Order: sequence, then C-alpha cells, then structure tokens
Amino acid sequence: MEKIKFYIIFLVFITSCKDDDVDGSLLLINDSDKNVYFYCFQDYPLMHYPDTILPVERPYGMQFIKKNGASGKFTNPSWDNIYSQLPDGKFSMYVFDADLVDAVPWSKIKSNYRVLQRFDLTLYDLQNSNYTIKYSE
Repeated sequence: MEKIKFYIIFLVFITSCKDDDVDGSLLLINDSDKNVYFYCFQDYPLMHYPDTILPVERPYGMQFIKKNGASGKFTNPSWDNIYSQLPDGKFSMYVFDADLVDAVPWSKIKSNYRVLQRFDLTLYDLQNSNYTIKYSE
C-alpha cells in the first residue's frame, strides 16, 4: 500500500512540473551579420501596432545582441496581461542596427524610421513560434 501511495504522489508531482522550455520568456535571436538592438515598449497601450511611431527620446532598455546567431531573453511571462492592454492584439518588437543607433542622434533614427524590422505578433503567433523572435537579413 505504501508503494502505491508513493507512486501516486510521484506521478502527480512529475506531471505537474512545468516545462522549462515553455516558460513564456521571449527568446531573441540575431541571425544577421549586424549587431542589433531588440526593443519592445513596455507601456503596452502605446507604440504597439497600430501605433508604431517611435518615441521622441531614445528608449532605455534596448537589448543588445551580437551578430551571427547570438541570442538574448526578454523575460515577461504575463503574456495574457500584456495582450489585454494592446489596442489591436499585436505585440510589437523592434529591431535596430546597433552601430547606427550608437552613432546617429535618435532624432534622425526617429524621423527616418530607421527600423531594420518590426515584428507585430499576436499571442497565437508567439505561442506558435515557441516564444522565439528571429531576426535575419
């Protein structure tokens, strides 16, 4: 009888463990020959699709990711909360050329909309990509 209790508790414990690969953290991959900044605006109702105007000031917290397959993580597991704040149900992630951003005034980046790529993703898109955004030229 003790063995049965042990196996039942063991099975419940094992099946309730969360898979670390699907924790909701966003994996950012730079598969290009440029160093880049990934950025999402964390004032979620603003600057997400359909409002994709860049801010007046250079945003803080841009994530630098080296070229040729390097990666980084954006940890924010509360996707349901984030998506409930988005005006059109799309999360926008911006990719900028790091060398350009570091060399040119932000006002020029903004006025010329020097975004390498913008990803506008539904929650379904994120889930289907296993919470991975890959930039490649």
